[in-house]
Amino acid sequence: MLQFTSRRGAIHGPWPVVATKVPKFIEKAKLFPGCVFVVGMDTAVRIIDPKYYNHSQEEMLEAMLQIKSLSCSFVVAGRLNKSNNKFETFHSTINDISPVLQSMFVALSEEEFRIDISSTELRQRM
Repeated sequence: MLQFTSRRGAIHGPWPVVATKVPKFIEKAKLFPGCVFVVGMDTAVRIIDPKYYNHSQEEMLEAMLQIKSLSCSFVVAGRLNKSNNKFETFHSTINDISPVLQSMFVALSEEEFRIDISSTELRQRM
């Protein structure tokens, strides 16, 4: 709890922040219908990776459509690709996402949000 409390202090704004032990976003969406989840690039990539749905594209699409039916969506922060020193956004990185799912993801542009530090590095500084 101490780690969450110190990390929560770094978030500012009028929006509620909720922490759960629920591991999957479909479960989070059921708890918080209409929620906009703010995630980083790595998490966004995992959200649509069939590997996390029994290696099934169909199961991933089904879960994502359930999340969409609960009026949930995702805002995705980009990141610096250290291997080529270029800033990547969700839509510039993910080329093969289903058009049905594209509307669920809002990619923050480099102008809107750019902090060239990983979440691991941020946690280490706290």
